[in-house]
Amino acid sequence: MNSGNYRFKGWILLICAFLLNFPFSCFIKKPFSINFSKIQQWIADNSDSQNIRAELKALRYNDERINAHLNEFKNAKYGKRQANAFIFLAVGAIPGFISCLLALINPIPEMHNLFLYGLTSIATIIIFAGLYLLFE
Repeated sequence: MNSGNYRFKGWILLICAFLLNFPFSCFIKKPFSINFSKIQQWIADNSDSQNIRAELKALRYNDERINAHLNEFKNAKYGKRQANAFIFLAVGAIPGFISCLLALINPIPEMHNLFLYGLTSIATIIIFAGLYLLFE
């Protein structure tokens, strides 16, 4: 009975060894390269996606490759805008937090309204400008 148990473990080891050495890469599509210098040129030329699609079709790229280039173009184009949006959000959060603390602590009672309404309004405007850049 013990010898059967060892045979079963041997088969499991053989199957695992086969699966680990099997070239599964034959089932995986190989990725193609994306021409990033061309993408930077399109951004500098302020090209739109229709012109880019026509240019790539002229180069006889397939639809999958064209869509990958267009997605990378859009990511690069909107990446700078997204970075600016996060800068606006951070810059707006700082005075918002400070105005909240100063309104709650109330170190100078005469300036309570300035802290509560003035700085908070400025912070809110800056934050909404960042949100506009982020979600538009």
